[in-house]
Amino acid sequence: MTLRLTDIIQKPELATSLTFSKINLTTFFGHRDSRARHYCVYPSYDQETAALFCNERVNLANDRLRLIALINDNEIVALALSTLTLSIRNDEHERFRINRKIYLNNNSTVRLNPCIANDYQNKCIGSYLMEKIIDITRQMSKSYLILSGVVLAENTRAIPFF
Repeated sequence: MTLRLTDIIQKPELATSLTFSKINLTTFFGHRDSRARHYCVYPSYDQETAALFCNERVNLANDRLRLIALINDNEIVALALSTLTLSIRNDEHERFRINRKIYLNNNSTVRLNPCIANDYQNKCIGSYLMEKIIDITRQMSKSYLILSGVVLAENTRAIPFF
């Protein structure tokens, strides 16, 4: 099922069943400008990476759930890619233990790597999608949803969101 923003607005429960194609994701990657690529780093921005991201076996083997939100009934345009990862990296365990006195574990924590298309930033779409991601996290019985990596101080568009 391809989920569009209009679908989400009409039936919010649809946000729990998202799929996407490598064509949509390749287009999404292709529209990432240098600023966006600086903050949201992928191995590459081509069809090969899109195909890898769409490979269900690879995602399951790496404990990943990749979600993409699509908009526009005539031409499907990807507006957001979010990756939920069920395994927490060692540096993230340390960062939360040292900075927040929170002891994370893979049973209670999910890691989020969100990316909103440039044209859709600062339009409340990220906040709306975050609500859906939080719902999914709760359905997975997770207590913590952490941001993968860090938000850089220079990324002024992302700071208010996080």
